[in-house]
Amino acid sequence: MWLAGTGGTPDHNPKAFFETALTQGYRIISLSYITEPAVAQICTVGPILRNNPDCANLFRKKRTYGDPNIWLLPDQPQDAIVYRLKMLLQDLAHMDLDGHWEQYLKDDQINWEKIAVSGQSQGGGMAEYLVKYENLARVISFSGRSDYSSPREIAKWYFISQRTPV
Repeated sequence: MWLAGTGGTPDHNPKAFFETALTQGYRIISLSYITEPAVAQICTVGPILRNNPDCANLFRKKRTYGDPNIWLLPDQPQDAIVYRLKMLLQDLAHMDLDGHWEQYLKDDQINWEKIAVSGQSQGGGMAEYLVKYENLARVISFSGRSDYSSPREIAKWYFISQRTPV
């Protein structure tokens, strides 16, 4: 799965990277998701970060998993990266039987051990975030963002033990 950076869309992709992945036997899903505003536009120096040092973690959790209890973004649960990928894989498994998309699902949920995630900028940061909570096949982050808990302290979510082995 490819996740674009802020303002990115699935129709503007790193073609050479995709071609290399295809020659290595990967399938590519360039997932459309809400990319604006970016975490750096919400969780930077200012009252939001000052009052909530966990801002970046909450932002990424909302955008990745769609947690409806997080107020930082107007994103709806169905806008979340994980929800959109799951729905797409379920649709592909039912509509493209010859494609064997069901291998990417386990009990109708995402089979993360079969999913490689990559992204650029905000998308790279989302890939890095998924590593903390899912056992991915692998992850590649291109210029993933640096999130902060305060102006001089990297966000605490970076220090959460990751599920994906190194």
